Amino acid sequence: MEAEDEQATSPAQERRMGSPANDAHVRLGFVPEVPLYEISGAKVRFGIGRVMRALFESTYRDPIALPLEIEDIIGGEGSFSLIVTSVQQVYPAMEHDHQDMPVGCYNDPEWLVRGHLAKSPHDPYPEFIWVIALIRIDGSDKTKIDTIEVQLIRDGIDGPRPW
Repeated sequence: MEAEDEQATSPAQERRMGSPANDAHVRLGFVPEVPLYEISGAKVRFGIGRVMRALFESTYRDPIALPLEIEDIIGGEGSFSLIVTSVQQVYPAMEHDHQDMPVGCYNDPEWLVRGHLAKSPHDPYPEFIWVIALIRIDGSDKTKIDTIEVQLIRDGIDGPRPW
């Protein structure tokens, strides 16, 4: 892991969130019936710089993958490599209690990452797995990732992409 990718984080936190609880996830492309996982703290092992390199510097023979550690998945804890195929800026809406106020968006974006797990003949899962992840950054440091909400979608390489 490169120095600019490392982040000082709180103790490891990761929880299974269940299916997306709100329409905002579904509008972004998350699948309602597929479990959603949240990764935060020490489980986040890369920064925004690595996301940019994964998108712009990867090659077919030498991909730059994003490391994901998710517990309680595919029968236990797993470390996976996400191959990035697209990244999209998402500007979250500001929450407010006054309905007469215009709705605005926060200035800094969140990042919607799509891709698939790296595949090897030694993998414990036989199928091709698509990934969609929403990366939320730390408000004080735009290079530091606060949380990642991720879904692993088992549609197979010959099946349609979920988005």
